[in-house]
Amino acid sequence: RVYMIKNIRAGFVALLLLFFLIFNLNKSYAEEGGNSLNRFNVVIVLDASNSMNYTDPTGLRYEAIGQFTSLLAEKGNYLGGVVFSNHIGEQSVPGPINNQDQKNNITDLLKSVTSDGVSDDMGYTNIGEALLKGTDMLVQSGNPDLPSVILFLSDGNTEMPTEDEQIKSLDLKADAIQIARENNIKIYS
Repeated sequence: RVYMIKNIRAGFVALLLLFFLIFNLNKSYAEEGGNSLNRFNVVIVLDASNSMNYTDPTGLRYEAIGQFTSLLAEKGNYLGGVVFSNHIGEQSVPGPINNQDQKNNITDLLKSVTSDGVSDDMGYTNIGEALLKGTDMLVQSGNPDLPSVILFLSDGNTEMPTEDEQIKSLDLKADAIQIARENNIKIYS
């Protein structure tokens, strides 16, 4: 019973944070002189490592993502997604979104990869590779007239099966953060 209450609280907090994110994006962009009218380049980067089965067993992250995408303007946003574990699983390059069905397709894509355990192929947390892919997608495929953001959802730190893979992922994360800085891409986690 206590576990269920914690999950409900975590889901509620996640939804509140996403509502705050939309408000903050609009406010900060308006203060910078932008006129996007609630339009953005967004890549959602979602952790599908095995630990997500324990920290979010009821899948509240998917409800939060659905709420977030529903709050975006119906037309004019560019939306994409990346699901990752040991490596990138499914992905969708940011493209123009013109209706709720297209938003739902991104949410469905993000639900399509989950870990059933830990192996050399699945279950670990390669944050660096995923963030680098997200920043590359925004730089290469985002609308240059819109502000760009990454919504990064994870429950942990970089964790890889070998020390070499761990170091490589951390290096890629540093590269991704540098690319984000250079291209004014905000990363919300």
